[in-house]
Amino acid sequence: MFIADLTVRGPRIHLRPILVDDANGPYLEWINDPVVTRFLVSRLPPQSVENLEAYITQANEKSDDLLLAACDNETGEHIGNLKLQHINQTHETAWLSIVIGSRASWGRGIGTEAVALMTQVGLEHLKLHRISANCYAENKAAIKTFLNCGYVQEGYTREQFQAEGRSWDAVWIGILADDAPKWRSVLG
Repeated sequence: MFIADLTVRGPRIHLRPILVDDANGPYLEWINDPVVTRFLVSRLPPQSVENLEAYITQANEKSDDLLLAACDNETGEHIGNLKLQHINQTHETAWLSIVIGSRASWGRGIGTEAVALMTQVGLEHLKLHRISANCYAENKAAIKTFLNCGYVQEGYTREQFQAEGRSWDAVWIGILADDAPKWRSVLG
């Protein structure tokens, strides 16, 4: 789902539509960094510019996915991606995924700001009632990020994922439109 004029701004970053040209920027470097991708649920083989261009094109053409680039307000640098996927207008639901690829942005609350902005997009722009997410239980930073935005831990699944030659547990997280909007306070 490509929404050309959709841009939302926070104090330090903004979300904008992802473009095929983004495949030629820092995206390629960080999506191939095993430290960055360690906790991604999708296990990706090494990516090329052509792979990323095809992925962006496909995501922008899908009516039930919204892929946005997270960019630094000062430099404009593309530092990560957020995706609302499996958008279901009948049930007013979607799944949120995030990757902050720029390691220089880690540990500074940028991921929390990004989740708050994408929550705003989902609840206010798309009029969703519920946004869900899941992550590796060992990804404490992601869990904290979602909780700081008002998401609620709703479940725990043992050995949900297989990666690095072992099983990993998963945490299930969600927010409802009528939950306390903690994400607004993140945005100021």
